[in-house]
Amino acid sequence: MAIEPSPIQSRTSNISSSSNSDNIILINLSISTKLTASNYLSWRSQILPLIHGHRLAKYIESPPPQPTRHGSNGAYEVNPEYLNWHCQDQLLLGWIRSSLTEQIQSHVVTCSTTMELWIKLQKLLSSNSKSRIMNHKRQIQSANKGNSSCSDYLQNLKRVADELASVGSPYPDDELVMATINGLGSDYLPAVAAVNAASVYSPFSFSNLHGLILSHEALLKSHSAPATAFYVGRGGYDRGRGSYPNPNSQAAPPTTSIGYNPRAQYRPPTPHVSNGPSAQQLSPVLKPTCQICKKLGHEADLCYKRYDPDPNWKPNPRFQAFSAQVQTNTTPPTE
Repeated sequence: MAIEPSPIQSRTSNISSSSNSDNIILINLSISTKLTASNYLSWRSQILPLIHGHRLAKYIESPPPQPTRHGSNGAYEVNPEYLNWHCQDQLLLGWIRSSLTEQIQSHVVTCSTTMELWIKLQKLLSSNSKSRIMNHKRQIQSANKGNSSCSDYLQNLKRVADELASVGSPYPDDELVMATINGLGSDYLPAVAAVNAASVYSPFSFSNLHGLILSHEALLKSHSAPATAFYVGRGGYDRGRGSYPNPNSQAAPPTTSIGYNPRAQYRPPTPHVSNGPSAQQLSPVLKPTCQICKKLGHEADLCYKRYDPDPNWKPNPRFQAFSAQVQTNTTPPTE
């Protein structure tokens, strides 16, 4: 009996010189994902292809006919067929055990054959995996962007969808797109409208949605940044003509927010008095200054002197001479 070379590592050895020799397969490949109480379907999706690839599925899918331990002639000589079966079964059993965590190992420590181990793992973990599939689907259906960035929001949805696909329960791409746009805020209504319009002609994939949402987020940031800088530069107050802060506001008005007044004099800041009146009472109420009469309390468009002639106005001599010449030329002749 000889050990058949594995696709991973070639190793042969003559175990028996019996004519009823059989090939023993040695799997020398470690599994990257160890089996835990929460990743049974993911672990199963990795280990099953290797078992099928080595043609060892009969040891886990249906109990292979176990040969008798001793020969049919009643002698105590070990049956070579049983030896081949037992050797292959134990090699496969040991390889599967190497992919289990200590927590799972404690539940299957008494299993002596591969089939016994496989059935016990199914009963122990399959129901838990089904509940995780339902939880993943609920996570996608109730997804909400909230205060997270678009990149984090999309990556989390893609991770959950990939986990469902890895355990043989892929989430439909069109439903994933609809669940994603339903979790976006009102700022993304233009992007949602574009997706709905494009979906009329052909299905809109999640990869296309990923780029569209990130582009829209960048556009929103580019438009909001200048407005924020403008507000900060103005200090939160309007410095236009005739505007002033609300005197009922809780925050004391800053000394640098007073509008331009050529006649205003500098006033040093009032020192804080612990037992005196509040800062709101010490701060003067700012009033607009009229640009016509130079009085406080109203603006130029409300001034009653806005249509009065300016007493300091003097006509231009050139315009006076031109006006006199026009009157002379237009005066009708006297009879």
